[in-house]
Amino acid sequence: RSIVPTLTLDELFLSKRVIATNVEKKLVSVVLDYGYEITTTFVTEVRPDDVVVRSMNEMNISKKLKEAMLYKAEAEKIRVVKGAEAHSETLYLSGIGTAGEYKALAKGMQETVKNYSVSSGKNPKDIMDLLLVTQYLDMLVAVSSPNTDKHGDSMIINCDPGHVLKLRQSVGRLSHSIAVAPPKIPDFLS
Repeated sequence: RSIVPTLTLDELFLSKRVIATNVEKKLVSVVLDYGYEITTTFVTEVRPDDVVVRSMNEMNISKKLKEAMLYKAEAEKIRVVKGAEAHSETLYLSGIGTAGEYKALAKGMQETVKNYSVSSGKNPKDIMDLLLVTQYLDMLVAVSSPNTDKHGDSMIINCDPGHVLKLRQSVGRLSHSIAVAPPKIPDFLS
């Protein structure tokens, strides 16, 4: 009775030998007067009250549920982070593909202008104007074709021939401004 109240339940289950030694020390002097000698004592079982046992079981269940919730939350975090990383990588690779596509288109247009200007004797600017008008008309055809997913879409586009000239001039100004001050490419894209 002197040592058990000082221990926690976990310590109680682990301290059977300490309890046995303590009991032996207390009993040796008491039973010696009656002619008995105690050589050793054993504590074979620690049996707390049923209410205490149920309470301990509930505490262990709660502890395990809490750990399981932490593992589940950590798994969800990993899933979300990996999904975001995959999405980011997809966008990055898509951008690289689009940049490569535009680079190939620009190179193809450059070769086309060069070949036609040499073979026809025309000014490269006139050939670029023709290519720009062709691209503009192709865009009009693509926009006006029916979309299989959506019906009834409408778009109003200015089809004035002067519009193509304004477009060419805008592109010329843009290419001149890029040639003067090229944009800085972020480190993660290079």
